[in-house]
Amino acid sequence: MTAVLERRRITKVVLQESENRLNKKYMKSFRYFHRNYDALVEDFPGQHVAIEDGKVIDNDEDLGELLYRLKEKGIDFRTIQIGYVSTSQEDLIL
Repeated sequence: MTAVLERRRITKVVLQESENRLNKKYMKSFRYFHRNYDALVEDFPGQHVAIEDGKVIDNDEDLGELLYRLKEKGIDFRTIQIGYVSTSQEDLIL
């Protein structure tokens, strides 16, 4: 195998491993949001919450403000769950 092809293969493997780590981190946040929704309703009613590694890292009634702050903090959006904590029985589907 030529050196160029070997470098491409190694780069592909490294990128796949990195993507797998990001997916695992996101799924941990996703599961936390859904498993702890009742507690979130008590603590953050009517708020958008950002969850990373099983904890709420920020929240706001205004989604735009929340996203702005997360971006300013350099948060990787691929690894967090952002969800709206509704106080009504209706589901919000985006």
